[in-house]
Amino acid sequence: MPGARRRAARLAALWALALAASCGGDAPLDAAGGAASASGELRVLGAVSHPTHGAPVGVVYLRIENDGSQADRLVAVESSAAGSAQVHETVFQGDAVRMVRRAEVEIPPGARIVFEPGGLHIMLTGLDEPLRAGQAIPLRLDFERAGTLRLSVPVLANDASG
Repeated sequence: MPGARRRAARLAALWALALAASCGGDAPLDAAGGAASASGELRVLGAVSHPTHGAPVGVVYLRIENDGSQADRLVAVESSAAGSAQVHETVFQGDAVRMVRRAEVEIPPGARIVFEPGGLHIMLTGLDEPLRAGQAIPLRLDFERAGTLRLSVPVLANDASG
């Protein structure tokens, strides 16, 4: 059974890479209508997702800005639209690319942490239904110091054809 789980994890990672590649470079961070929220000195900006086009996984991109003088940590993510939501990081090792789960993300004072294709991202697995352009999905971010932020993340079309 461990081999089957390993194969399923690899398949999910490949789907995520394909989905991330279809979303394009910086578009998720600059897209109009991206969700924004704040808690204390933390701001979450430009939160967006994209249609899954039948893929079994989805992704959320965003940026977190810490305008404060103390570090904080993102310690958990959750979405009722998915069976599981986790922070992942795309890691390049020679010719191989893999997804590595991050238990937490440090947000130093004055820092901007960017979740984008080819880097940090929030992986949504076990989607209740495919993500479609025009809908919004709930996302909860739990921070060690700032507490919980709840966002409604718009699902934006990848291109003009939607």
